[in-house]
Amino acid sequence: MSLLTRVFLANAGVLLIITLLLLFSPIEISYPVTETQSVILVTGFVVSLVVNLALLRGLIQPLHRLTETMKSVSPMEPGRRITVSRGDADVRALALTAPDRPLGDAGPDARPWLYLHPPASAAVEVAVPPGGAYLQAGLALDPATWGAPLGDGVRFLATVRPLDGPPGAPRGNTGGGDAAGGGEAATVVDVALNPRARGEQRRWVDVVADLGPWAGRRVLLELRTEGRADPAYDWAGWGAPAVVRADPLTAARLRESARQTAALALREESGT
Repeated sequence: MSLLTRVFLANAGVLLIITLLLLFSPIEISYPVTETQSVILVTGFVVSLVVNLALLRGLIQPLHRLTETMKSVSPMEPGRRITVSRGDADVRALALTAPDRPLGDAGPDARPWLYLHPPASAAVEVAVPPGGAYLQAGLALDPATWGAPLGDGVRFLATVRPLDGPPGAPRGNTGGGDAAGGGEAATVVDVALNPRARGEQRRWVDVVADLGPWAGRRVLLELRTEGRADPAYDWAGWGAPAVVRADPLTAARLRESARQTAALALREESGT
């Protein structure tokens, strides 16, 4: 039911109630009206107005919420802007369809996209859960850059720095070697993409990074983008970045999927 129909029915209901009251009420209104009749008319008008407003408020509330949401959207930068800790970034919706995907595919792959025009970064403190934690994300440049006349791509980096101990503090049974040492940042993702020049990179390039060396610790997880020689059309971002906890079988599937993507799209382009 449309909003116009709902408003019409609400007003029609109020008018019907007023009509029934006038038809079946023993009160008579004459001209000129007396003081008592004036009070009755004014009271009836106020009551009908209150009832009408009460009905309309419930109907208009969704429109009010939509209006408030639209006020936070810039026409030049679609997607609702959010504040990211330690970074100047915004989240948008990005839908990609790889040119080499089969015709029977389900369609574009749409994800929330943490837009970071290089050089830029966004960081968040994370309590890494024990028992199999991974950073999972999709890397991509805006499809508008794929056919751009200039540009040489963007470098994506993710680093992890422990926060729960000074440098050199005992690490316990982390199994991560020096990379998991307190205070030292370790790079867990280092990938360069240039879909303008490489058609196989015109997709979500999924990456999975093992956070096991920091299991049970609080860390600063930082996502960065860096420009290369040519800064033109560096419209890059991280798709749906998340720290996930996975059992060994699921983790193996995630890593195998990322490995296959890397074998296809990241030949001689990865920095690690």
